[in-house]
Amino acid sequence: MELSLARTKLDYVIQLSRVEMYKPIQIAEILREFKTNKSINPSKLETFRNLSRELRNKVTLELMDKVSTSSMRFQDDLWNESAIPPAALVALFNANQNNRVEEYIYQHVYSKSGQMIHIRKKLDSTKTVADIEAIFGLFNEEGLRTSADRLFEVFALTVLQTQIDGSDFTFSLSGNSSTVSGDTGKKLISIVESQKNNLELAKMGHTNAADAGLDIWTNFGVVVSVKNYNLDEDLLLQVLSDTPVGLLTVICKTSSSHLAKNLGRISKNRPIVIITREELIVDAGLLLAKEKSAMIFIQKFISFFDKEFPLATSLESFMLKRNYSITPPNLTKWV
Repeated sequence: MELSLARTKLDYVIQLSRVEMYKPIQIAEILREFKTNKSINPSKLETFRNLSRELRNKVTLELMDKVSTSSMRFQDDLWNESAIPPAALVALFNANQNNRVEEYIYQHVYSKSGQMIHIRKKLDSTKTVADIEAIFGLFNEEGLRTSADRLFEVFALTVLQTQIDGSDFTFSLSGNSSTVSGDTGKKLISIVESQKNNLELAKMGHTNAADAGLDIWTNFGVVVSVKNYNLDEDLLLQVLSDTPVGLLTVICKTSSSHLAKNLGRISKNRPIVIITREELIVDAGLLLAKEKSAMIFIQKFISFFDKEFPLATSLESFMLKRNYSITPPNLTKWV
């Protein structure tokens, strides 16, 4: 296959990839491996199919602390004729002099995360509510809007966790174990029975923007659903349907007075608390106004941000370690 066609196929795979860039990274890593591992051959798929996944997973664990959870069939689609068949891989391997094709791929990975890396650097100088509002504003830019929901969850978690950590609240479970029939229920209860437990919150993985389910987990029975939208009756009904158990807290952008007046009817008298973004902003201001709580708040915000958007801190050092140039993708070096 001509290199120009192989390059077109590579660019197409890159274009279709999400920010994690699993498939481009898989291509880069197997190209890198071909240079030293003589037991594999770019023209023979079965010699590198499984190894390419292993190499990709090793890198994505380093960069993002996660691996692809797509089906094996979807992952192997990478080597189909419509993507990067062995003939294209041979052409790319031959062009990978001085790691140029690898570098080109990782420059695209960096390009997809470049805005996030820029924002992460700004976080280190965050001191005021205005600084936080400015960060939210940056997520309105093209390419970052789909991540705005995740930032809102990070912000909500930061405010609530800082407030709870600064309080003296604990919870305990009490009762008579003889009232529980059998051992399994007793074992379940024994984990917290007669213990004073600190209140804890944690974010639940990555959430699709359209999902209405559980976003923040608590260890004290409160279900927290974070929605970066204006809360209306339809969205609330969806949240209620998706989180049928637990004392429900809904964190949203805004909520109407009509919704507040009809909360009992809509929830069928299930206990619900609604928190708006403006309330979180006000509380963030109170936390940032005091030196001790401000330090804790900023540390948590950065820590939660880094966990949610790991490429923002890991990618630059990875590329420097590999001696890849951190510049816009440059075709002229290898085409």
